[in-house]
Amino acid sequence: EQLGHGDANATTTLRNGYSYNAATSASASNNTAAVSAENAEVRVLMNQESTGSVNASAEMDADIVEDQAVSGVIASANNLTVGGDTATILNTTRQNATGASVTARSDLYVGSATDASGNATANANSVTIDNQWGYVNAAIEQNATSQVQADSYVTLGDSFTGFASAGAYGVGNQATVANVGSDTVLDVTQSNSGGVSANAGLAGDGGGTALASSAAYGNSITGQVCTSCDASGDVPGLYASSSQTNDGNVYSSSTIRTDGAGMVGATSTAIGNAATYSARPPGG
Repeated sequence: EQLGHGDANATTTLRNGYSYNAATSASASNNTAAVSAENAEVRVLMNQESTGSVNASAEMDADIVEDQAVSGVIASANNLTVGGDTATILNTTRQNATGASVTARSDLYVGSATDASGNATANANSVTIDNQWGYVNAAIEQNATSQVQADSYVTLGDSFTGFASAGAYGVGNQATVANVGSDTVLDVTQSNSGGVSANAGLAGDGGGTALASSAAYGNSITGQVCTSCDASGDVPGLYASSSQTNDGNVYSSSTIRTDGAGMVGATSTAIGNAATYSARPPGG
């Protein structure tokens, strides 16, 4: 059991004149747990409760970066990751995020660079299970009332000559389960009442490719099983049930301001409830 009742804050600041490469990162979480197993059976009973705010931010202000300027920020109230290889995974997880806010912000300012990339990810609750060659049974309950916001801004004062991108991803509740070659059973219940916002912005002239992408979800479920990966010829199944309720506003925006880029692309996604299940062979 993990109970986080205070705030969690992480801040990174970089001021730089000239460098060949430059990077900043920041991550903050009230509760995080990781489990791994190989040739074993694992039973995970997890309760995570976050009542404080979580904030992560990174800022880079550089004159010249000869090659790559990179920034990555992650803020998560509750996070559980389970990985297995030839393992049986039995998981029961309850996550509650009721703090005021979960925010991730990346600000990247560079006079000139070859490549520049900034990414921000914020989630209230997240469960990820990645297994192969073993049975998975996961019962997941996620409840979130926190305001979730992810912002990523990349600004190039002069120009860039290669690739520049800004990416932002925000989600209230997220459950992702992937398995190879064995039966997988999922029972997921998600409830989100907090607002979710993701904003990405890029400004810079020249360059080969300029991209901005943002995605915001109230609730998200992904279940995947590879069905023809068992050498014995047995075909595994994916057995899933889910309930999703979203009462929060969901907003996403992407903006690009550029002159002379070879390719420009911007995309925004805002979804209250999303559930994707797939049972397919490799490459299918």
